[in-house]
Amino acid sequence: MKKTIVTVTLLAFLACLPARAGEEKELAGKAMCAKCELKKSDECQTVIEVKDAGTTKVYWVKDNPVAKKFHKEVCKKSLEVTAKGTVEEKDGKLYVELASIEPKDKKTN
Repeated sequence: MKKTIVTVTLLAFLACLPARAGEEKELAGKAMCAKCELKKSDECQTVIEVKDAGTTKVYWVKDNPVAKKFHKEVCKKSLEVTAKGTVEEKDGKLYVELASIEPKDKKTN
């Protein structure tokens, strides 16, 4: 009986892990289209290039309402942005699910 309880508890814990995979992060960098600007995709998709300590990291923006609304701003041109979202690494690529994204030069009152 004790083994069964331990096993069920362990399985329940492991089932919760994917929900915790991402880390909330703020990104500042250049947003652009992976197809039009970078030539790294067959379809339009926003990516954010972040320069940090001499290295450049590319965050692939996951498709959600925030990303869809913003993509027209960077399709065929790049734009310096500040973005917040949940970041995760999968298959050697960095992905971000955006909570918000704004041009850096946007004035706030």
